Amino acid sequence: MKQLFWKDKTGRGFSNILTFEDVLGLENEEDWNGEMLQDWVEECEPGDRWENRVSEITCIDKDFF
Repeated sequence: MKQLFWKDKTGRGFSNILTFEDVLGLENEEDWNGEMLQDWVEECEPGDRWENRVSEITCIDKDFF
């Protein structure tokens, strides 16, 4: 299972650790290039980053559990 670090980019200073399942539960999130977050999370490797105007998500561990 993948572990992902989420950072809020709206200036509120929120961040959190997400799991693969957490991200799959989100709907209609796409990045600047139109790539859907759910598609990205299935292929991401540690160090890969996905972002849009309000969120930045970095894959930090591929085998967390």
